[in-house]
Amino acid sequence: MEGERARAEIDLRAVEANYAAVKARAGKAVMAVVKADAYGHGAVEVSRRLQEAGADYLAVATPEEARTIRASGVTLPLLVMGYSHPQCAAEMAGLGVSLTVYSLPQARALSRGAGAKPVSAHFKVDTGMSRLGFTGQGELEEALRLPGLRAEGLCTHFACADEPGSPFTREQAERFTLVIESLHKKGVDFEFIHCENSAAVVNCNLPAANISRSGIALYAPACPGAKPAMRFMARVAQVKTVAEGSGVSYSRRFVATRPTRVAVIACGYADGYCRALSGKACVTLRGARAPVVGNVCMDMTMADVTDIPGVAEGDEAELFGLGVSAWELAALAGTIPYEILCSVSARVPRSYLR
Repeated sequence: MEGERARAEIDLRAVEANYAAVKARAGKAVMAVVKADAYGHGAVEVSRRLQEAGADYLAVATPEEARTIRASGVTLPLLVMGYSHPQCAAEMAGLGVSLTVYSLPQARALSRGAGAKPVSAHFKVDTGMSRLGFTGQGELEEALRLPGLRAEGLCTHFACADEPGSPFTREQAERFTLVIESLHKKGVDFEFIHCENSAAVVNCNLPAANISRSGIALYAPACPGAKPAMRFMARVAQVKTVAEGSGVSYSRRFVATRPTRVAVIACGYADGYCRALSGKACVTLRGARAPVVGNVCMDMTMADVTDIPGVAEGDEAELFGLGVSAWELAALAGTIPYEILCSVSARVPRSYLR
């Protein structure tokens, strides 16, 4: 990381291996979720690597994200899972991008916005997430009859898939199955049916679907054999010894109980290292864990390296990755690993291991 104060190192080999692990676990095709800049890993680089690896499908959240991926030369099937303005319909059809349709008013607007080429659509059913999705089958069937929309897929989303054995997930699956069977009896079938996110693949792989959606499992270990794809690292800017009774950082939340060697690391919450980790987390230096002391600042984080010999200015600290996982930091911060990964800010350069 010559010349850089902080860096996110992305191992594209790990992303590819994790995709293969998810696919083996799911036993079916996998739609790789690369929204939010591939959870902070770089959507273009990740999508290109997945295309080279023969991935089945990609998914993003917005038409803007879809444009970026198509402009990079990636030609894999691509779904926008969130809101799409009706004015985007013709453009997305031209780019070979499928859109999620989730209500009758939205379906009508997309139908009007479609051009000469129909828009490929994945119709989303709300089975209990109470987010996007049709709640009445009558409106869904009316939407399916609209011109300009090609019914490519049917999908739903589970609210509690990360809870193994969740009865609510079973209830949602049963509701979704009833919709699939009812439409099939009326002669309506779909090329793609999907309901399983990463947690569902791990905890409740369901046979009704023929493709799974996987996001977090591509980037942070969730399946057996999976590896972390990101190492978040930063330079030690200074090492100093503070006297017993001296405070460290804002509000003096940490007061030294002995002469303490403190490493000041050139990374803070503006870089994506969560302030909620103050006084809770560890960083890795010279192969050993060093506890974070004092409040994490906007641009700097302090760690106690008293018991780690030889730590010096210019050393490289790992904030998370191999020594401390995103899952561990999420638990300490009271959040989920998705947020830990997505929080690594745009001012942190990415480098790629290919």
